[in-house]
Amino acid sequence: MKNMQRLLCVLTLGLLVQARGEVIFLDTFDRSEAVYSDINSNLVARQTGGTTGSSYTLTVVGDGNCSLSSNPQLGGDNINLLVKGPATNGAEYTALDLDTDFGSSLVGKTWEFSYRERIQRAIGYGGYTGFTVGNPADTTSGAGNGFSFQFEPTGAWKVYNDGSQVGSGNAGEVTYFNNFSVSALFNETMGKVELSVFFDGTTNRVVLGTFAATFADSSRYVELRSHLNTTTASGRIDSVFDDLKIETIEAQDGVVFLDTFDRRGDDFGDINTGLLWRQSGGAVTSSYTPTIVGAGGGITLGANGSLGSDTFLMRTKGPAESNQYSCVDLDTDFGSNLIGRRWEFSYRTRLQRAIVYSGYTGFTVGNPADTTSGAGNGFSFEIEPYGAWKVYSAGSQVGSGNAGENTFYNNYTVTAAFDEVAGTAALTVYFEASSNTVSLGSFPATFADGSRFFELRNSINTNTTATGVIDAVFDDLKITADPSGYAAWADRYGLVEGPSGDDDADGLSNLYEYGLGGNPTNALDKGASPSFGVEGSGFSYVYPRLSDPDSGLAYFLETCTDLVGGAWTNAGVAVMGTNVTGGQLDFVTNVVDTVEDQKFIRLIIE
Repeated sequence: MKNMQRLLCVLTLGLLVQARGEVIFLDTFDRSEAVYSDINSNLVARQTGGTTGSSYTLTVVGDGNCSLSSNPQLGGDNINLLVKGPATNGAEYTALDLDTDFGSSLVGKTWEFSYRERIQRAIGYGGYTGFTVGNPADTTSGAGNGFSFQFEPTGAWKVYNDGSQVGSGNAGEVTYFNNFSVSALFNETMGKVELSVFFDGTTNRVVLGTFAATFADSSRYVELRSHLNTTTASGRIDSVFDDLKIETIEAQDGVVFLDTFDRRGDDFGDINTGLLWRQSGGAVTSSYTPTIVGAGGGITLGANGSLGSDTFLMRTKGPAESNQYSCVDLDTDFGSNLIGRRWEFSYRTRLQRAIVYSGYTGFTVGNPADTTSGAGNGFSFEIEPYGAWKVYSAGSQVGSGNAGENTFYNNYTVTAAFDEVAGTAALTVYFEASSNTVSLGSFPATFADGSRFFELRNSINTNTTATGVIDAVFDDLKITADPSGYAAWADRYGLVEGPSGDDDADGLSNLYEYGLGGNPTNALDKGASPSFGVEGSGFSYVYPRLSDPDSGLAYFLETCTDLVGGAWTNAGVAVMGTNVTGGQLDFVTNVVDTVEDQKFIRLIIE
């Protein structure tokens, strides 16, 4: 065995954890000098609002430049990307690349890239301003392996992803001599981005749409560009930018799904518009499938002054010749987030009632959720205009009663608290005007399989003969789950710092104390430590691992031969077996080869 005495084991304990709503990058472009200055001057003072800074690389094709300046119309200090005509080759531009790769802060997350802009337009020209995110970001229009947005002076726009055009249209306002803000909200789990433009003068926000946004690798470089097409006019075009910002958006603690139905535009819209923005407060997003049975029904986003803020509306119309309804099904199956846990489903609602009718509003959870009243293999709740209610589980009625208040012209919140271990659901209704919380009871709640689809419904029955409109208005559709894994463990100990923190200051991060079975409030209890020894012609490394299959952790070893310039890999490491103890911790035995004279080993828990 080669120099076994020189083999050094290193247990590396650390994890980079992103804070909630963290500003990764912010450049205000505020100058310390009174004169025009280089784009890379005063960087530290300008970029103190973000956790990461960046210098810039300027590229000029044709006649142009870039500098820090002041634009009183846009306000404050800013950067000016200048391109001059005439353009003879149709590809003259000034581009500004951020030198920092933000991939380590953004990959796999939901994040927003935004900036303010104004085009100072002195000649008639064909061209655009815009941005690209990818690697490299500074590719020809529409090319590359990332995402690009182009905005023309007339308001026309184009979107490219992975080299192909995926969208185009017109924002309805010109961009020259007009202050506007561009927002790109990326959801990397879904591989999508939602683009919107806000015009300061008209206070009009235009949602351009949701588009595919895929990246070939983990690099997230950013570029701004002012581009001239072929033009014979002489003059200068100044594109002025300010408040360049990159910010992560993370789900609220314990929130699996949240739809606020808040619109980024002013118009009434389709239920599936603006999903990424509306649902950014939850860990999971979902589109909707609407179903309308009967004439005159409809489903739309809109504003309801009585319920407050933006909402979505399900409309049915009488008379009803048969059971008629409007419903929306959430297309996402939340089973993997909810099975075997305690969780809540809730929403605010109000019945806008214009006729006397027999019917109900309510919800169903199951697979499929959109079954006839009371049927299916899941759990259903129905509440009628005069407060009467019914509950169904696995196709059978398991409860009924009266909540004691009307639901028409009355704001109320429905909450269903599911305990899947006990197989029950506790239902409550809170009436806002009277501040009255009515407990309807606890009922059996069983499911035939692992699917947890959701549906909301507004239904009228056959004995409704009156003619009129019934609008059921919903808001703040929410699914929360009790913490599991690390989150439950941290709650039990009342930890203040995050997974990478060290509440008991013992030198071991909270996440590693969780993974090793330690006590994060007792510096003397770090949990079980790995053990080392000789195993044949190799070296054995035994590490503890939580036995709970829902711990949410992954454990593995990495090795390196040079701590200064070497790369960490799993080469030469083999798992030989696991000692299942039946207790809190199991123990995993690994064999590490000794081909090299020296080798460093670290345990990764993530």
